[in-house]
Amino acid sequence: MDRSDKWRKYFQTFLNVFVFLLPWQTIYIFTETFVSGTKQQWGTLGFFFTQGIFWVSVVCFLVYFFLQKNEYPKKVLKTPLFFLFLSLIFFLFLRVFWSLRPDIYLQSLVWFVQALLLVFFISSPFVDKKQIAFSFILGGAVQSVFGIGQFFLQDTFASKWIGLTEHPVFESGTSVIVTESGRYLRAYGAFSHPNIYGGYLVLTTIITVLYSEYFKKRNIFLSGILVMQTLGIFFSLSRSAWISLICFFCGFAFWKVYKKDFLLYKNILLSLFCVLLFCVIAFFPLVKTRVLGNTIYETQSITYRVSGYTESLKVFGEELWFGVGIGNYTFVLEKYFPDQSVFSYVPVHNVFLLLLIEFGIVGSMLFFAICFLFFSQIKKRTSFPFLFVWICISCLPFFLFDHFFFSSYVGMVGIGVFGGIVSGLLTKK
Repeated sequence: MDRSDKWRKYFQTFLNVFVFLLPWQTIYIFTETFVSGTKQQWGTLGFFFTQGIFWVSVVCFLVYFFLQKNEYPKKVLKTPLFFLFLSLIFFLFLRVFWSLRPDIYLQSLVWFVQALLLVFFISSPFVDKKQIAFSFILGGAVQSVFGIGQFFLQDTFASKWIGLTEHPVFESGTSVIVTESGRYLRAYGAFSHPNIYGGYLVLTTIITVLYSEYFKKRNIFLSGILVMQTLGIFFSLSRSAWISLICFFCGFAFWKVYKKDFLLYKNILLSLFCVLLFCVIAFFPLVKTRVLGNTIYETQSITYRVSGYTESLKVFGEELWFGVGIGNYTFVLEKYFPDQSVFSYVPVHNVFLLLLIEFGIVGSMLFFAICFLFFSQIKKRTSFPFLFVWICISCLPFFLFDHFFFSSYVGMVGIGVFGGIVSGLLTKK
């Protein structure tokens, strides 16, 4: 093994560790923002432990690249995709000078660049897709068990060393389901909210199925992980995650029937259906509350979101072309609506709308042009265009009804990991 191969191995190892540990949000906090004595969650400036692991992997890649003198990165530099990427980053960098919070802006910009780099690295020939996908699956398996335990114990604990926050079931602000029989804590895992926990598990579930399909691994271990992931998604009690999971499995089953090899997955799909059916029956009051949304708590949540959409449209109208700046939406919201509670200053619950408001029309056009070219390349190179399109459709619910996959570090970077693995597996020769 020559020196370049050693550095490539280091790069792969650090990337594997990063992907596995991503949900554990250990952070060194530099500064915090307070409004009327209350902490503003979106104003925290810090550095995550997993960021350090990622940037070490980048250094390993650069050393490998200069030793190996591989032509692949040079080819990428000449593509329209790279030109659009540079244009977007240049635009976003210039925008920082007119942002309300340049520090938060730069932090969010670093996260965004990290997410894009992850898509490039993981989908490139330099990375072993099997190792990365398995690391992502194992990370999801651990979170599944952790979240299921939280739900059944109805308790959480705090730890600064592994990035956990306590969520007491009777404390205001904790995500719970309220029924006639009491308050029930939703599963958080190691995340800040059950919705991103559920969304993350949907992503790992999709990768588990793709891993099984493309590496022909259909065993009791992966089947067990799929069951645990499904249970974790159920106990997150996230409606968007439920919709995404059902949508994906329906499309996948249809695809397998069309390919005439449905029998290979008949047992596991039937098992997952039975697990979900049992959970629905056993916890029917919780499911009924989430589906119908007819309790005071659920009604307030819906009203709160609708109000957020109205406020976001006003902000967008004022910052039409160049946006409010990445990571700055909540601070601009406070500027336009100064008399509200600090808990009202949260990102709008729609990733596409939030991106449009923070990037503006100019930045959004550049970003969606990048996405269009990237998706077009995958569709041309993959032998399974239907599956790729259906995966994109399955992810829409938690993009349309939440914000965490663009407003938080783990959400933004997690989507980068997922996008890289999907593109890498679907275009694997």
